[in-house]
Amino acid sequence: LDELGRRIAAAGGPRAATARTGGTEFLLAVPGGIDAARTLAVSLLARLGEAIDVEHHTGLRVGCSIGIACYPAHGARPLLVAHATMAMRAARQAGGGAHAEFEIQMREDQREQAALARDLRLAIQRNQLVLYYQPKIDAVSLQVTAAEALLRWQHPTRGLVSPAVFIPIAERHGLIGAIGNWVLDEATRQAAKWRDCGLRMRVAINVSGYQMRQDDFIDRLEQALAHHRLQPGRF
Repeated sequence: LDELGRRIAAAGGPRAATARTGGTEFLLAVPGGIDAARTLAVSLLARLGEAIDVEHHTGLRVGCSIGIACYPAHGARPLLVAHATMAMRAARQAGGGAHAEFEIQMREDQREQAALARDLRLAIQRNQLVLYYQPKIDAVSLQVTAAEALLRWQHPTRGLVSPAVFIPIAERHGLIGAIGNWVLDEATRQAAKWRDCGLRMRVAINVSGYQMRQDDFIDRLEQALAHHRLQPGRF
């Protein structure tokens, strides 16, 4: 982070103001218009992508997403940082390693994301999450041998919401742990129900990388399996 900060400050030049605004986020304020900002963004992406040597580690590389907001084209001065942040997130969501310029639609998108995050916090207690089970069929016997649990959100006014929409929101707002635990509990409950009916097959779930990094993830998995008397090899 120290080295990245130095590279950003050097790229901005003597008339620039540089600040670290978040854990891995930096702000660079420079004079000039949109063309100058675009040129600087391209230069920054190249400079920040160069290898970094840290202690005994050599050749480390990091990715970067850049958001651009210029006064007055992209809003009043007090709004520039917020608008640049929106543009940066848009660049990151598009795959990263690029820059994006603020557009008015991004502000509407942020309001939409905030509304979804608010509703998602209540989705579990309001019983709005649901699992669909996609069968896996053996190509030789043509028998159903397993199923994959697919998470959906049955929103009261928006209808069925795809995980491609709400999972990134859950990860960004710290909700993925609670949702992942619900999926684990519900999938193991259904697997046990099928077993009790004489149907034995594997059940697969999708686990977020955020959830796997939680210290208690393995314990949570073992508890869910033990609660329903399921063997790990069958789940």
